[in-house]
Amino acid sequence: MSLHTTTMLRWRVAVVGRGRLGTALAEALDRAGNEVMVVPGYPSPNRAAMTVGCAAVVLAVRDDAIEACGRALAEEGALDGTHALLHCAGSRPAETLAGFPAEGRALCHPLTSIAPDAGPDVFSGVTFAIQGDAAGRMHAERIARAVGGVPVVLDRAGLPLYHAGAVMASNYLAVLLAAGARLLVAAGFPDEAVARRALGPLVRATLDNALHLGPAAALTGPIARGDLETVSLHLGAMQGLPDLDALYRVLGEATSVLAPALDREARSALLAQLKRRT
Repeated sequence: MSLHTTTMLRWRVAVVGRGRLGTALAEALDRAGNEVMVVPGYPSPNRAAMTVGCAAVVLAVRDDAIEACGRALAEEGALDGTHALLHCAGSRPAETLAGFPAEGRALCHPLTSIAPDAGPDVFSGVTFAIQGDAAGRMHAERIARAVGGVPVVLDRAGLPLYHAGAVMASNYLAVLLAAGARLLVAAGFPDEAVARRALGPLVRATLDNALHLGPAAALTGPIARGDLETVSLHLGAMQGLPDLDALYRVLGEATSVLAPALDREARSALLAQLKRRT
């Protein structure tokens, strides 16, 4: 079924997958005036008819499901070599699609997290990592721009580092929030939900400062100012929480390297304190 009913046909695209990403991408492309076919990610005899006349077929399925999905589509006749074939898995290169008939192949990965209640502008200003052959990249860039995104073309060799960077900035941020909340609960907060709400304004302000001023300029706290006494106090209090103690030490070392105000002597003293086990 086509989502597009109100504007003139400009481009026909099939989006395979009805998860958060597939649904959001299909809706955004439709709002941009394209005819969008929302195709189920599971094998279906109807999928071949749904991709007829499509300029591009986009696999918005799990990373580990791309090859199985492409194989099933090919077997069903949904891929006949007249479409560009794209996928949205940032950890997989376009060459993952090499075994399937296509006019061009590309990765088209939006660098964002899709919430269940994502709004209409979920891709506005979002960077899309693009990698693949010339024909595939052309379609991927068109999709990115159609939904308000910013395409950035990468080489295959850079994809693992790109994806690792995305994981560190996204998933590890959530892990740090969880760690901070656990420490607040250990300090006496009633539960982690209350602790997360308490940390919210601090986290948002820190993120805003890091994005606008740069990470180094956004640093505050005892490590950034070389306060050995406070760092020692923290480490002593976390002796019964070995996993959080280890996380604090590793991130403290990284912070001491990044902190611009520390001279060599202060940085060396902090690193020695963080490496010392009592």
